[in-house]
Amino acid sequence: MALRNDPSLQAELISWCKEAGIDESHALMLINVPAHTGVAATEEIMEAVKVLGRVRVRHTREGPTSRFLLVLCECKQAIDRTRLPPEVSPGERKEPWTVIAVQEILEKTVKHPSDTNAYRRLRTFSAVVPTPPGEENMETWIEQARLMITECECSEKEKRQRIVESLKGPALELIRAVRFSNPEASALQYLEALESTFGSSDSGEDLYFKFRLLRQSTGQTLSEFLRRIEKMLSKVVERDGLSPGLVDKVRIKQLVRGAVNSDMMLLQLRLRERKHYPPSFLNLLKEIRKAEESEASRHRMSAKAKAIQYREDERASTSVI
Repeated sequence: MALRNDPSLQAELISWCKEAGIDESHALMLINVPAHTGVAATEEIMEAVKVLGRVRVRHTREGPTSRFLLVLCECKQAIDRTRLPPEVSPGERKEPWTVIAVQEILEKTVKHPSDTNAYRRLRTFSAVVPTPPGEENMETWIEQARLMITECECSEKEKRQRIVESLKGPALELIRAVRFSNPEASALQYLEALESTFGSSDSGEDLYFKFRLLRQSTGQTLSEFLRRIEKMLSKVVERDGLSPGLVDKVRIKQLVRGAVNSDMMLLQLRLRERKHYPPSFLNLLKEIRKAEESEASRHRMSAKAKAIQYREDERASTSVI
């Protein structure tokens, strides 16, 4: 059906599901519902889709023509598309209604012609605390959205659309207010508004001070500590707490200062001597991971040798007895 590949319908469904507060995996749409059916015929619609379990009709809107409606339904359970009938018949003398899983339509979203990256939707973010199941927390969502804005070659309009379609609740209400006050606001300005409203209010200087206090946790590997440093360091730079040109030097200095449980590996990699000519994050991470894998391999070989020696000693002891 042409509607399955209709970009305007896809955008409409995303907005429609959000307005109704429906999880897209639980949503289905009925097409060809006669206009005279109306919301008053809810029981008839419920009866027509009874094969899917308990369904409640949330919205009806004008269809492709004034004679038909599009009916959005919410199912109690996630929809199993293998069991979804292509049509339902509300009565013997009535035309069948087409049934489409909303998720199926959204997965067929057509990429913008200028977008060379695959269309990967951002996870849902509402700014509700604690983070509801199925949503991203503030920190993770902002990172993903910022990466999308930086890497995606699509238009500014589509970047804004991708952000808006992932929002709900207080986060969506805020962006609606931003759009109302400034219709030309960029995708980056959307993120800045969300971060300033729902994120930390720490300045770049405050974040840099916290960064200097980072220490390796008990049981944390050096590579894990390095990734933790990098995550915090990115925030410091974003808030203008540090010049990007100093990042490599500051990173390795904090790694040496805070790695309280990895003295031997610091010596092995000669990291203290390399503060003035530090490697990049990826090269440093690669070196550390290689050293950790080598150390883990030695431990496994040592444990295996001890086990063999123990069994041989045990056999010798039994033989003496």
